[in-house]
Amino acid sequence: MKIAVVEDDEITRRIMHRFLVQLQHEVAPYSSGEEARDNFDTFHPDIILLDANLPGMSGMDLCHWIRRSSKHVQTFVIFVTSRDKSSDLQELLDSGCDDYLAKPLNLDLLRVRLLIAEKQVRRIVERKQAQDALSLSEERFRRLVESTKVVPWEMDPDTLRYSYVGPQGTDLLIYPSADWLELGFIEKIILPEDRDATLSALRRQVELNKPDLALEYRLMAATGNTVWVRDVITLDKTAGGGEILRGFILDITDRKKAEEERIRASKLESIGVLAGGLAHDLNNILLIIGGNIMLAKEAGENGQSFAALLGEAQKAVDRAAKLSQQLLTFAKGGDPIKKPTLLQTLVEEPLTAHLRNSSITAVHEIDPQLWPCVVDENQIAQVFSSIVSNAREAMPGEGTLYIRASNVHLDADPAKGIDAGKYVKLVFRDSGTGFDEAIKQKIFDPYFTTKPHAAGLGLTTAYSIVKRHRGIICADSEKGRWAEFCVLLPADPLATPATTLVGGDHTAFKPGTGRVLVMDDEKSIRSLLMRMLVELGYDVEVAADGDEALHIYTTAKDRGKSFDVVILDLTLANGPSGEEVMASLLKIEPQVKGIAFSGYSNSPVIANYKDYGFQASLRKPFQLTELSRCIAGLISHPL
Repeated sequence: MKIAVVEDDEITRRIMHRFLVQLQHEVAPYSSGEEARDNFDTFHPDIILLDANLPGMSGMDLCHWIRRSSKHVQTFVIFVTSRDKSSDLQELLDSGCDDYLAKPLNLDLLRVRLLIAEKQVRRIVERKQAQDALSLSEERFRRLVESTKVVPWEMDPDTLRYSYVGPQGTDLLIYPSADWLELGFIEKIILPEDRDATLSALRRQVELNKPDLALEYRLMAATGNTVWVRDVITLDKTAGGGEILRGFILDITDRKKAEEERIRASKLESIGVLAGGLAHDLNNILLIIGGNIMLAKEAGENGQSFAALLGEAQKAVDRAAKLSQQLLTFAKGGDPIKKPTLLQTLVEEPLTAHLRNSSITAVHEIDPQLWPCVVDENQIAQVFSSIVSNAREAMPGEGTLYIRASNVHLDADPAKGIDAGKYVKLVFRDSGTGFDEAIKQKIFDPYFTTKPHAAGLGLTTAYSIVKRHRGIICADSEKGRWAEFCVLLPADPLATPATTLVGGDHTAFKPGTGRVLVMDDEKSIRSLLMRMLVELGYDVEVAADGDEALHIYTTAKDRGKSFDVVILDLTLANGPSGEEVMASLLKIEPQVKGIAFSGYSNSPVIANYKDYGFQASLRKPFQLTELSRCIAGLISHPL
C-alpha cells in the first residue's frame, strides 16, 4: 500500500515512517499540509495518516481538499490527534475522515487500523476496476439492446433493485425510467397474485446459483392495465467478480388473451358435458331409489316381504355415494389419507377384478426394489382401477396389458408441474384401439368418454387424485395400435410400508355399550344416527350445534356420566365448528375420544384427524357397519 504520513513533529514522523516501512508499505513523509497537497498527484497515496493540528494548512483543511478532489476522493484518511473531547472527534469525522487514532501513538493499534484500512482500500480498488471495465462495454451493450422491442434490464441480486432498464420499459408500463431504478419498484409493478412466487423464484435463482431462468407473470402499468410478460433471466458475473441479474422482458399479453379464450371455451364445453352427465346419472339413481321404495311400501301394505326391494334401493344409494365421492375428489376435496405403501401391491387387485374371465394377458415388469410411496391406498387403487378398466374396454377381444414399474430421478420441470426428486413410475400400455390427438386433449375431462356405457368420470377422478398426491398422470397413443397411461408418484425410499391386516367380517354390525354424544346441525341426520346407535345398544344424546354439545358434555361430566365417544360434524351453519368443539372438549377432558365426520372431503381434518385431537374420521355417507365398528374399536381400546 502507498501511505502518506503528514506530521509536523519530526520524531513522530520518523517513528511512523520506520514502522510502516517495516510493514513493507511504500511511504512518503510530509511535514506540512501544503507539502502533502502539492505532491498528491505525484505520489497518489492509498492511505494518509494525517496530523489534525498542522501549522498553516490544517489536517482538516487538507481532508476537505481531498474529499473535494475527484481524483483523490477515495483515499482512506486516518487522523492522528491528541484531541480527546467527543466534540473534537466528531468535528474530525464530519470533515470527511474514515478513522482516527489518539496520541501518544500506539503502534499495535496502528497496525490493526491499517489492516482495516487496507481491506477497505482493496474493496474500493476492486469496485473501481469493475466499474471501469463495465463502462467500456456499457455503451456498446446499450446501443445493441435499445434497438430491440424487448425490455433489457440489469438488477442487483441482493436487493432486487433495477440498476438499468432500457427505454422500452417506459413504453411498456408508462413509468418514467427513473422510477424503474427506485428500490422496491419491482414489488410495486408485479401483480400481488404473482408477486411472492416471482420474487421467490428470483431469490432461489441467486441462492442456488442457477444461471438461467424463464418466468411468466403479470405487471401493472401506470395506467392500471395488466400486462402479461415473459422474463428471460440470467445470473451473470460482473467484471469485478460480483454477481448481477440480467434479463429481457417480452410483452406476451396478446398470446395470453388468446390462450385464456381457448381455455374459457374448453371449460364451458366441459361444464356442459359434466352437467348433462351428472343429471343423467342422478336421474337414473333417483328412479331406482324412488321406484323400489314405492314397491316396498306397496308390498308392506299387502303383507309381502320387501327386503329385496330395499336391497336394490341400497345399491342405488351406494352408487350415489360413489358418484358424490368422485365429484368431490374431482372438484375440491379428498385430502389423501396417506401412509407408506408399495405400489405393486395396489396393482394386483384391479388386474384381478377387471381382467378375470377375459382373454387379456397381463405382463408385469416391476422393479423388485421399487421404492415405497406415501399415498392414500384407496385413492391410488382407484386410479389403477380406472386405467385397467379403460384398457379392458379398449381390447374387447384378445389383447395384452403391459405394466412396468420403476424407480426414477427427475429434475424440476415447472412447465409440467414436476418437482425435483425421486419418483416411482408406472406405465400401463394396452394393445387396443388407441385414440387420436383430439381425444388425447380431452381424455381427463369430466364425463368425456368414447364408450357407450361408460360414465366418463373414472379418468377425471384419477387425474385429480394423482395431482393431489403431487404426482403426474399423462396419456399417449398410436391410433389403432396401442394406448399408454403413465403415472409418476413421489417416492420415499426410507419409508416403511404399513402392513395390512386381512381378516374379520367388515360388513357385520358391531353392537356395543356406552354413552355417545352426536353433534350435527341437520335434524334428520341427528335422528337417523340416534336410531342407528340406539339399535346397536348405545345410550345416545344429540346436539344441534357446538354450544349445545359443550353444555351437554360438561353437564354429563359433572353428574359422573361422561361420554365414551363424541361424534362431531365438522361443518355447521352456526356457532363453533366440529374442530373447535373438539379443541374445547380436550381442554375439559384430555382423554375424550372423538370421531370427525363430514360431507366435504376437502377438509384436512378428515385426512389428518389425529393432528386435530380426533381418534377417527368418517366421510358421509357412511354405512351403519362402518360407524358401529369405529365406535366399538374406540371404546375397546383405551388411550
